[in-house]
Amino acid sequence: MINAFKAVTNMKQTRSTDKKYLNPYTDFGFKKLFGEEASKDLLIDFLNQLLPDYHQIAELSFNNPE
Repeated sequence: MINAFKAVTNMKQTRSTDKKYLNPYTDFGFKKLFGEEASKDLLIDFLNQLLPDYHQIAELSFNNPE
């Protein structure tokens, strides 16, 4: 499984003149990091880290918020 916290760290760019950071504590950052179909595995892993073993998530689907 993907480590959610490692993914946040990997979003930093290493060029010394152009450093960018996605803040997962903001609404925009959280949605960009976890709210897309491509990051479904990352979201499942993040939620499973927070939940007890008997409530682990195996699958999820995204609904259109509009």
